[in-house]
Amino acid sequence: MRRADGSYLSAVNHYESFPTPLATARAAVDDLAGAQLSVSGPIHHL
Repeated sequence: MRRADGSYLSAVNHYESFPTPLATARAAVDDLAGAQLSVSGPIHHL
């Protein structure tokens, strides 16, 4: 998401500003390293 000052933020790094959308995405990926993610919704374990 773009801030009023022209920098960018993400839901993962909402307290930090980045100069470009690419830098924002890279920082979010770095912060999520090792996280188990699901694109189809919650994972239900049996």
